Amino acid sequence: MRAATRFWKRLLPPEGLEVFLLASLAIGFAVWGVSLPSWVPGDEMFWHSALVSLLLSRALWLRPASGWRSAVCLVVSGLLYTVWWATRIGTPVSVVVWAVIRREHKVAETWIPEVQTRLSRLGLGLAKWLEGLWGGETTTDSVVSLFLMSLMLWLAVAFAMWGLSRRKHPLLAFLPLYFLVAMSVYIAHAGQWQLLILMANVLAMTPLVIFARAEDEWKERRWQPAVDVRGDILMVAVVAWSAYVLVAAPFPNLRYWPLVERFWDTVQGRDRAAEEAVRRAFPGADASAFGDLAGLGAGARLPREHLLGSGPELERIEVMLVRTDDPPPSSEEGIADGADLTRPEVIYWRGTTYSQYVGSGWRWRPWGRTLEPPYGPLGSPDAPGRRPLRQDYTLLLGHGDSIFAAGEPQSVDQAVTRRWLADKDDVTALESGASQYQVLSLIPHVSAYQLWWAGTKYPTVIWQAYLDLPEIPARVDALARSVTANYTSPYGQALAIQEYLRAYAYDLEVPLPPASRDVVDYFLFDLQRGYCDYFATAMVVMARVVGIPSRLAVGYAMGEYDFEREAYLVKAKHAHAWPELYFPDFGWIPFEPTTGYPSLNRVPDDQAVEVFNDKPSGIPLRTWWTIAQVEMRVLWIHRKLELLMGAAALVGLSALAWWWNRATLGRDVRQRAIVGYLWMRELAPRIGVDVLPSDTPAELAAAILERLRMQSPRWKWAAATVEREVAAAAGEVPLVADTYERLSYAPTPPEGESLRQVAQAGRRLRSRMWRIWLLSWSG
Repeated sequence: MRAATRFWKRLLPPEGLEVFLLASLAIGFAVWGVSLPSWVPGDEMFWHSALVSLLLSRALWLRPASGWRSAVCLVVSGLLYTVWWATRIGTPVSVVVWAVIRREHKVAETWIPEVQTRLSRLGLGLAKWLEGLWGGETTTDSVVSLFLMSLMLWLAVAFAMWGLSRRKHPLLAFLPLYFLVAMSVYIAHAGQWQLLILMANVLAMTPLVIFARAEDEWKERRWQPAVDVRGDILMVAVVAWSAYVLVAAPFPNLRYWPLVERFWDTVQGRDRAAEEAVRRAFPGADASAFGDLAGLGAGARLPREHLLGSGPELERIEVMLVRTDDPPPSSEEGIADGADLTRPEVIYWRGTTYSQYVGSGWRWRPWGRTLEPPYGPLGSPDAPGRRPLRQDYTLLLGHGDSIFAAGEPQSVDQAVTRRWLADKDDVTALESGASQYQVLSLIPHVSAYQLWWAGTKYPTVIWQAYLDLPEIPARVDALARSVTANYTSPYGQALAIQEYLRAYAYDLEVPLPPASRDVVDYFLFDLQRGYCDYFATAMVVMARVVGIPSRLAVGYAMGEYDFEREAYLVKAKHAHAWPELYFPDFGWIPFEPTTGYPSLNRVPDDQAVEVFNDKPSGIPLRTWWTIAQVEMRVLWIHRKLELLMGAAALVGLSALAWWWNRATLGRDVRQRAIVGYLWMRELAPRIGVDVLPSDTPAELAAAILERLRMQSPRWKWAAATVEREVAAAAGEVPLVADTYERLSYAPTPPEGESLRQVAQAGRRLRSRMWRIWLLSWSG
């Protein structure tokens, strides 16, 4: 027991138990963040490697031995420990040892080759790893990866303890661990929370370690450090930790987009080089840990699922390449020569459609499902107002069974599953596991004049499937009818709704609607801002209100044309949702109500139609209370868990700090009584006392009492408070000063309960002097 006690005392840092606990938590969260992506099988070894490195390095760095000898000891110990566990030679070695002890030499001879085999395998794997790393080739060996990663963690933890014990510099000490977790976040898109807590713990350690350095200087100069100051420093650490978590957790998406774009323009292409470097450095790493290869699939789903809460990685993740038989938008030479080039027709790559609106969002209806052979017919080829477009897709991410197509697909060069709703020609989605395929589609090629006079003779199966609505708020219904009141043509009504919605602001950082609210009502009247899901949903609902069959389509916008690859490069940031409205004879026609996206132009026609006689009415005004509620929901709904955790942590740590302050009050009441006098001397200038170095405690007390009698309240309502505080302080000032004088010079200083009461009076006096300074002015 005594040995364990001595070992525990040796582990405790001179800077205090709080620093050791914060350092241990920081290391724990770092290991958690690194192991979260499951890089290699057996990564539970990370935990005990880090723990052993923490304990061993803590004991070594606190010894007066040479730093170089301790460093060599730690490196050798790390190598032995990681080799032992990475190769799992513990079992064969123990068998050999026990066999030798029992003189069972045949058993030992049987197991010794197993030990040699495992060690030689690791050695050969390391040799191949070095060769592949030097030659730029990738090998596969999970044992080598486990050994290297565990050794890196071991050394990073040892470095953290060295920086904390010898250098007393936590920001430098935890830099390697921070780098490891940051690389895990960057490559695998996992561990953001662990990185946040790691940084918060290091930040909280900093004032405590700085104070420990100051205490060392005081001891060298034979000054008596004040116990009470440590409590204040602990409160600073608690506030720093809480403030960092409370600020960083709810607002991870605040970013300056010009800076983000410039950053990704700089590192474009290097991120994949970094990923390949990691693959070569850790040849057995699981491919699923690499986030942009497996973590963000290109499945056809609501864009909200991977737009909200995401970072600038959307700028760089390439989803697919799309080649079409349309001519390219221009040539680089044409742009350089300043040729008069027209904008190409805007085309969307659709993944699926939604038809059932339920107030809180969208649901898929039961679909018809048909397996089609390669080049099997998918729709009717006799569709007026459309033109053929051939597309060649190369999907760059895992996409499950979802594939994409423009307009109305007619055939695919792969076997696909066709999903349909109203009838077999009403294709809602295509499914296939292929990553490369060709599609022949019919895309809209119709003029505004044709759509204006398309009429309202909708097929029965269409209006039955695409006109139903749940019970929606009356003001949504009234708004839709008000916006379209001047138009009888469905196309005119559709354009009126589209232009009305484009007056709303585009914003990705908005919360999901409350569970009890209708999505469209919440968007139109409360939020009045949002992203494509909100705009498209609102247009579909408003169009159905006035009798136009409509549906929500999701997929990707056109993307950016890559002249080198002669294809449209579609990235994750191009994920999009848009409404499609049905017009007799012409089928589904896309519209674009989302602010920030260009309107979809129709085919020019000699018979132009004047669509708008007047501008749509403005968006509804919101009261200040509605605005405040929306902004609070943006913070609360989006970051509810983080805010609750941060508040609970703040309350818990504050209570711990308060308890620590109270608990230490009885440990050295003499020091606290002295601190009470020093605080009184420090605060005296705030109430107008000129403090001189030659002032005795009695002279200082007399000067403070004189000034207290001259204090006048700043405001009438504070008069009673100031009078009460001055009266109480007038009784505590002489007591604190007299006790300090007796402690400093009397042969028999005060002790016991009287000294404890003076220490408490000093604490109260500090608060009173602060309040007097705030509420009064010196006459």
